[in-house]
Amino acid sequence: IATKHHLKDKKMKNLPSDSDKIRSKKLHYLKTHYLWYPELSRLI
Repeated sequence: IATKHHLKDKKMKNLPSDSDKIRSKKLHYLKTHYLWYPELSRLI
């Protein structure tokens, strides 16, 4: 299960040019997993 640790690793590797892409991926992840991991909303 991808949890906070997984998202934090992704966040550290982010490049400015990829920020929009990563943000959209995180939003998509939230939309599909929000009910199971409500705490992820704080990381966006």
